[in-house]
Amino acid sequence: MTLTGTIALTDPPPSYGPATSVVGGGYGNYCATLTSGGVVCWGGNPNGELADGPSTGPDSCSDACSKIPVPVGVSATSLASDDGSYCAILTSAMVDCWGSNSSGDLGIGTTGGPDTCAYDTPCSTSPVPVGISATTLVGDGAGGYCAILTSGMVDCWGDNSFGELGDGAKSSGPDQCGDSPCSTAPVSTGIHATSLTADNTGYCAILTSGLVDCWGDNSSGQVGVGSTSGPETCGGYSGDGDLACSTRPVSTGISATSLAGGPANFCAVLTSGAVDCWGDNSTGALGDGSSSGPNTCAFGSPCSTTPSSTGISGTSVATNGNSSCAILTSGGVDCWGASFEGELGNGLSSGPDTCMYSRPCDPTPSSTGISATSLAAAGVGYCAILTSGAVDCWGDNTDGELGDATLTGPELCSQPSESSPCSTTPVSTGISATYLTSNGASFCAILDSGAADCWGSGFDGGLGDDSTNDSDVPVPVVGIGP
Repeated sequence: MTLTGTIALTDPPPSYGPATSVVGGGYGNYCATLTSGGVVCWGGNPNGELADGPSTGPDSCSDACSKIPVPVGVSATSLASDDGSYCAILTSAMVDCWGSNSSGDLGIGTTGGPDTCAYDTPCSTSPVPVGISATTLVGDGAGGYCAILTSGMVDCWGDNSFGELGDGAKSSGPDQCGDSPCSTAPVSTGIHATSLTADNTGYCAILTSGLVDCWGDNSSGQVGVGSTSGPETCGGYSGDGDLACSTRPVSTGISATSLAGGPANFCAVLTSGAVDCWGDNSTGALGDGSSSGPNTCAFGSPCSTTPSSTGISGTSVATNGNSSCAILTSGGVDCWGASFEGELGNGLSSGPDTCMYSRPCDPTPSSTGISATSLAAAGVGYCAILTSGAVDCWGDNTDGELGDATLTGPELCSQPSESSPCSTTPVSTGISATYLTSNGASFCAILDSGAADCWGSGFDGGLGDDSTNDSDVPVPVVGIGP
């Protein structure tokens, strides 16, 4: 018998085993920790975020990318991202970082390299040691990290345009990264803490005493010290600004058990269980019933320079800056803030109030009607792990973020300039999960089996399903599972 024609030979798909957690970064990428301790990453790779050696592949999307997970080559217990790089706490407790180093993000004592990535930016395409041991890592949105060391002390590194390092350096160093002050190695904030969170340009920490200290940008009152004009001034990204900031941790006067940060505000669950928020209030995101204050901050925006009460008691908060949702002590979920994409989950897409720039909002927490154990915030929507283990989502559905197989609905909500698909109430994704996260335009979940499913925007292969397509249903991430 004679056979004619050609046979295409392809590599078998990878098999990494089940995962325990997943973290979303910028450029449509994610990294996951495996039950084996290993780390795999997928999606956009312009800054070497995949840590697979090159920054030019292995696939080509709108940027360099990988449409399926690739191994990083470290064993880790937890991960954090600043949207251009990743850092990991290794099983040894030491910290390694990879990706962009344009703001000293890698913490390796240099503003250059060790590699060069897209747009001639300094980067590392493989993990490099920071030289510290840590129990907790948090990345901000400006190109930097803070860590709780094994000693309990808090160290920070990266951009310092707004005093984010908390070392008192007056946003003038100790190093220079491009046009911005920075630190290319960890520097001490001088505090001991048990928990950290970040907004775009600052941090808050729960100290070992339970009190909450904050530092960094204060232009929206997010340091929480009762001032809109200090306690210091920093240069901002331009270097010649005159922005309110604090280059040292300062007390908010509250004691808390958990924290959440948005682009320019924070919320805390107090030791009493009450939920307080402070910072920008231009969309009613403080949840205190006011859409026009109680203070006025930079550019005439309403804000609160001290923690103000939402009137609810909860166990945790998730926020995207324009809105927030909390899991109540009863297990129910309440949301407040901007509401033009149905992101409050209360059946409304246009109010009931109007906030700054005539945007619809609700500055008072209202019920979504569900009970949950975990929340994740995207750019304009949320997903929750219900008490049953099932996953429900609500808000914007432009890229399939609801995961309910209705890319054109199930409703239409009115953005400021156009209508878009959305859901104003939680809808089922059809999956059950133990872990949930978002990179802003998509969601990923770790299922009960340890498999990973993602849905929403497939930009740069961010769903890990060997494509760049959006998906309105959860799709399996290649190679992760039992």
